[in-house]
Amino acid sequence: VVIPPELLSPDSLTPRDELPPFFRNVDLTRNVLPCIMVHEMLHAQQNYPSDKSLLAQVMVEGVADFITQKAVGCVQTAAATYAYGEAHERELWEVFQKEMHGTDYSKWLYNGNIKDRPDQLGYWMGYQIAEAYYERAEDKQKAIRDLLNIRDFKAVLEASAYAERFK
Repeated sequence: VVIPPELLSPDSLTPRDELPPFFRNVDLTRNVLPCIMVHEMLHAQQNYPSDKSLLAQVMVEGVADFITQKAVGCVQTAAATYAYGEAHERELWEVFQKEMHGTDYSKWLYNGNIKDRPDQLGYWMGYQIAEAYYERAEDKQKAIRDLLNIRDFKAVLEASAYAERFK
């Protein structure tokens, strides 16, 4: 895992406008280093089929955030993104379920320039699905293994019963 140290050691004089858009709203202080390291190392542990759907990419990031939370008590995604997600869960789900089989990530992932809501909401959405799957599982260790070895993203979503929250 390669993480550029200049992104994790800014101070008050660091010009954030020179950073790529994705990094401008991220807490880049040293206290998030464990969160970022574990999240990125988890990507190396994920054994997934090639799938470019929004659902798959949201699960890639959300599972990494979810297991990072379990492992070290934090996520790499900005707290404001998670707070917004919690406050707008139903409306976000309604939009996401219409878009999840497509490949347009612009409203959900890698989108530091979004104007009307926080960026990276796909991380939050994937986290919600992963958490719902984990909470429903009787064997929590197996659930973690399942989440790291997803073969069918739609089946995991269905098994999570996440959509049932909104009926």
